[in-house]
Amino acid sequence: MKVHLLFDTGTGNRRRLIDVTKLSEEFTPVYCAALLGLHAFSRCDTTSAFKGIGKVKPLKTLQKKTKHQEVFKCLRESWEVTNDLFLALEEFTCTMYNTSTKAKEVDRLMYEMLQSVWWSIEFKEKHRPLALTTPKSVFRSISRG
Repeated sequence: MKVHLLFDTGTGNRRRLIDVTKLSEEFTPVYCAALLGLHAFSRCDTTSAFKGIGKVKPLKTLQKKTKHQEVFKCLRESWEVTNDLFLALEEFTCTMYNTSTKAKEVDRLMYEMLQSVWWSIEFKEKHRPLALTTPKSVFRSISRG
């Protein structure tokens, strides 16, 4: 017996039914299993657990690499978070925040991000245009000549 799972979403004129069973047939079984693990990892339906990331970016990150799909499949299958699983989740989090990073630990990624912001601020302070760094009193003395 085949059962169709329908998802009722939207309101008013934008209300629609999504055939989740048909949608699941378009993806691999590993990806479908990983979705439940990703949902648990990223927290609730409407609010992401990750600042400034939302819900779509983790999903797109998951779609890109089968390695991440296997990780979230494991998260779905067991309550036990082994050290290897923890490290893989950390690597996923780093990739989600910055796809070009080589950091695999969240602490390292945070360090890189803070260093980037600090360097950017320091560079701007040192290379600020003259008009922005010259006090008004200097302009007054120049104009009085």
